[in-house]
Amino acid sequence: MIKRFVYLLSALIAVASCSDMADRPEYHYNDAEYINFGAPELTVESRAPEEALPSGVKKGSTLLSEIAPNTSFGVIGYCRAKYPGTNNETDNSSGNSPWSSKVDNVFPEIFLNQEVKFDGNVCTYSYGSSGAPRKWLSNTDAGGIETSDFKYTFFSYYPFDRFDIENPTSLASRGAPRIKYSMPFNSNDQNAILEQATIPDVMLDAKYNFMRYDGKVAFNYSHVLTALSFTVNNYSGIPGEGGLVGGQRLVVKKIELKGKFWRTVKVDFSSSIVGLDFPDDETYQGTFVIYDNPAGMEIPYNDVNFKPAFADQYILLISGKHVEGGMSYLGDVKVRIEYEFDGTPDYYEVGRPGTFVPTPGTMYQAQLNFVGDAFVLQFVDANNEVWGDGSDTDITFE
Repeated sequence: MIKRFVYLLSALIAVASCSDMADRPEYHYNDAEYINFGAPELTVESRAPEEALPSGVKKGSTLLSEIAPNTSFGVIGYCRAKYPGTNNETDNSSGNSPWSSKVDNVFPEIFLNQEVKFDGNVCTYSYGSSGAPRKWLSNTDAGGIETSDFKYTFFSYYPFDRFDIENPTSLASRGAPRIKYSMPFNSNDQNAILEQATIPDVMLDAKYNFMRYDGKVAFNYSHVLTALSFTVNNYSGIPGEGGLVGGQRLVVKKIELKGKFWRTVKVDFSSSIVGLDFPDDETYQGTFVIYDNPAGMEIPYNDVNFKPAFADQYILLISGKHVEGGMSYLGDVKVRIEYEFDGTPDYYEVGRPGTFVPTPGTMYQAQLNFVGDAFVLQFVDANNEVWGDGSDTDITFE
């Protein structure tokens, strides 16, 4: 099964919007003549605070609501198409055509894996050896055809160095981009400790049928990965006169997520419904430790205001797919919690509930609820914890 995402986003995303480069006297390239990129207006929002964490709480992945200063993103850009078949000549008249009508024969004449740097204020890049940005196509470039109504399409990926470009590989490559992202792990040992803090928040966006007088190209990014945090609630009770007696002491010693995980997600922009695919043979194994402290953390009884420190630490994962007889969403994984209940050590280990189907770009919380005298695991949507904010991107996850 292939996950899908379609044109016109209205979902949780991270924003990169326009700022006026004219404020920088050394950056004097007119938007009507040069292709310029917008810069973020707000600061980075982190869901993995830099302050010291309580003993035993493992630092999570950093979740971004904006691209970070002093980083860079990549761009692939198109305008005209080649004639169909073996004819390798450029069809200048295709410049006015919308993306959907020329996608099979477009070639990356505008940008091929172009790095754009963001310094915290503006986005800058140098096209080729010119030292300047790339110009929009001129009438001369198009054999005398009027180019003011040419329609350009741009695809962006962030961070720049975290994606592999499978297509295009050269200026001669035809068709829409196919790119992939792989997690920074390749362990085959389920007991290997994996550091969730090393997982980047990777993002994508596309701008279809953009025209030169639309101004700067501003990307509103969509998160590729799924974010998962953990919490523990104490609704304990033991048999007593008149039913269960509540308020028993619950102390958490260790929480882990372990097993086999999806390693790679492939993105194909070649149709109006853009697909995510997850290769079955690209996985990694290991253990993410969420909390580990022999002294333990006491979970107060039925306290709706209590929030364990590890609940704010997220793990970024590939959402994956369901394979009959094989891996499923998130992978072949289990949650394990070691604890003491009323002074007695015990543990609970359970797989992903079959009703839980995660999607990219969504935050979830795994709730380990101690009900009566046993744990129950449930996953809930945690997007009230705002990850990204915006609605001006051209892709969304379905």
